[in-house]
Amino acid sequence: MGFFGASGGASSHGLVNLAVLGDSITANNHVNTSSTKSNNSRGYATWLNILSGQRFYLPIANNFGVSGDSLALISARVPAVIALNPDICIVHGGTNDLTGGNTFAAMQSTMLNSIIVPLTNAGIQVVVIPILPRTGLTTAQASIGQRFNT
Repeated sequence: MGFFGASGGASSHGLVNLAVLGDSITANNHVNTSSTKSNNSRGYATWLNILSGQRFYLPIANNFGVSGDSLALISARVPAVIALNPDICIVHGGTNDLTGGNTFAAMQSTMLNSIIVPLTNAGIQVVVIPILPRTGLTTAQASIGQRFNT
């Protein structure tokens, strides 16, 4: 099916079933506290849904973002995403790897072999968001980030 056409994991609402996987930037797509459960206006998936005319189904359970996670920790949640069987999974990660001392080769290998390939092999369309600009990086860390994004 096309990008906006539901396939295998289509929600019962007839919308494109979306999952998000990543670090705190992904976790911030939802507010999930004991008193509040809602979309977060700072979340990229919230804006995707708004700007697309509400074409995506993204309940809090489809948010696999955890603050502070490296790509290795993010990859550990790939089986849970596959079990959910979404149509599309948006992946954002790598910023914590930059400050955690990981090499470009390790980051690239984890993103490709432990995240993108398993999701793709499960029939899930993968959209990868580049590492967003951030302050406080050394020149070497910034160089790794720029290289990772290309």
